[in-house]
Parts: sequence; C-alpha cells; structure tokens
Amino acid sequence: ETVVVGYGSQKKVNLTGAISTVGSDDLKNRASLDVAHMLQGAVAGLNVTSATGRPGQAASFNIRGMGSINSSSVLVLVDGVEGNLQQVAPNDVESISVIKDASAAAIYGARAAYGVILVTTKSGTDTEGRLNVTYSADLLYKQAYRKPQVLTAEEYVKYGVGTDYGYKTDWWNEAINKKNFSHKHNLSLNFGTEKASVYSSFFYEKQDGIATGEWRHDFGGRINSKFNLLKGWLEFRANIDYRQAKRNKQGPYFGQALLNNPTRSPYDETTRSGYNVWIGEEYDYNFIADAALYDSNSLDKWFKPEIMAKLNI
Repeated sequence: ETVVVGYGSQKKVNLTGAISTVGSDDLKNRASLDVAHMLQGAVAGLNVTSATGRPGQAASFNIRGMGSINSSSVLVLVDGVEGNLQQVAPNDVESISVIKDASAAAIYGARAAYGVILVTTKSGTDTEGRLNVTYSADLLYKQAYRKPQVLTAEEYVKYGVGTDYGYKTDWWNEAINKKNFSHKHNLSLNFGTEKASVYSSFFYEKQDGIATGEWRHDFGGRINSKFNLLKGWLEFRANIDYRQAKRNKQGPYFGQALLNNPTRSPYDETTRSGYNVWIGEEYDYNFIADAALYDSNSLDKWFKPEIMAKLNI
C-alpha cells in the first residue's frame, strides 16, 4: 500500500513518520454529507469540531490537541494546492493522508507546524475505451436530543412568573425543524485508454438545518484528465473544479427559547405576516418570527483550474 507523503509517495511499511491514511472505501456509509465531518473518528489524534450545527458549517481541525493558545490550524492541501475540505465532494476522494508530526514542517514550512491533511482526488483509469458510469445518493435526517428543561405554561402561571396570555407554547420545539431532510446525488464518469484518461463527476446537494429557516444548496463538478504524449516522454494534466453554494443562515436564536413566556403564541392569524410580534420587553421577543421574516442569504462560487506538464527524461 502506497501513502502520499509530501511531494511523493512511499510504501506504508517504510514510513517512519506519524502518518494516517483514509481511503475512499473508508468514507463510504459515513453519516455525513461532507468530507470534513466524515473524518471524525476515522483518524486517531485528529479532532474535528464545528462551531454550530448549520448546514455546510465548515469544520475546524487540530491534531493531538491544541499546540498554542494563539493558533493551531491544520494545513489542508487538495491535489498539492491549499484548499478547503468543504469544497471537495466525498465521491471524488481517492485517499487522504494526515501527517501528524514535525516532519510536515520540513516540507511545507512553518504553516505545517500543526499538521497537514493531504487530499488526493480520483483520476481516470485505463478502461480499455469503455465508459464507466457510477451514480450514488445519500439521504440524511437530523434529530435533536437532550432538550433543556424549562417551565411549562402551567408551571409559569402557577409560580406567578409573569403575565398569562392563555397559550401553551414550547419555544424550543418551535425552533426545531422536524421535517429536515437532506439528500445528495453524485454522478461520475470514468473513461481511459493507455494514452489518455478522463474522470469527471457532477453532484447536487440539498441540506436542511435542524433549526427552522436554515438551508443550503450546492452543486458543482470536477474534471481530471491525463494524457501521455511522445511515447511517454511528456505527461500532461488538466484539472477543473467548480462548485456553487447558496445558503440561508437566518435561523432562530435558541438561547431565547429559555427566556420567552410560554403562555405567549409565536403565531397570530389576524396579522399580515401570520406571526405574533410585540415590542417593549427587554428579555422577551418572538425570535421565531425573526427567523421567518428575515433572510441572511449568501452565494459562494469556487472555480479552480489547474494545468501541469511533466517531461520524463
């Protein structure tokens, strides 16, 4: 078994540094739609965390704990170029190598002091002129657990905490999207001969957040091609990667669910918006209406062309 290390590769039995590898087969059937969270629990000593549970939330990494109070970010390289694991489709990954010790700094410098994650994407193989087509789909449903204990409407009235408006509202449940359903579709094409090979993939991904109002839609594609010219003297590679992500991050503020009056209703059919909106109270407001009536949309696009020529002497 060969392992990608720095500028080349070695047999795994000859490795002297602390390096872990994850293959494409290891990422199958992982309960996540992105590569970053698929690595959680797959590599010893690699900690994967997310600040929020928003759809497509970028993950942060550290290897063997925090090495500094200032920064301990891990360097991520995709096909030798600095990148982001959020921009890589799981089906495009051939292998991932995680360099955990100081040997990474000898190749990549001070930026690799906290470790390096090397991602190698798939390339075309010799199919003897046949076109291989692969389709895969992933489905995901999220469930909220360990709901915080707060006063019910009955208890709120019994203890005389505040005004009784006559409703029974569980503000935490109102903030949860119980119909969240995420899915991802991937189509890959592989064609190759002895002198040329092409691998291409296309995907569409829709993620619903566990919080009401949060969602993310992604689509994109990748083309990796390789050509051997002049009887193998010249090797030419051309790779193109494109991805587009549209998302809404205007979800409810869950902390407010611990403060709101449970005898108030978030909805009012007599208003134009359909929501019950009140003002003038410092610690009580309709955060469900805020999430529904305000948008925080963004659109991100990534385009990465790469051309390489290699002369074999």
